[in-house]
Amino acid sequence: MVWLHNTAADEAEIIAQRVLDELSAPIQINEMKISVSGSIGLSFYPDEGDNMESLLNICDKRMYTAKDKGRNQFNSGR
Repeated sequence: MVWLHNTAADEAEIIAQRVLDELSAPIQINEMKISVSGSIGLSFYPDEGDNMESLLNICDKRMYTAKDKGRNQFNSGR
């Protein structure tokens, strides 16, 4: 979980994409090259909820939607 304080939706989406780009960069461990991917769900306070439980619920649903679309993606609901 990443908490971004005073961050506009457009900026949060840019940050989410940067996180995914960094995660997907191959890592060399001994003779093995390893790649990972991520899926990110975003929610926005106070527009989508005024408590942590509501916001995390939205993030969770959006993360699974991103996974369903092929992983290594984010979903902000926009």
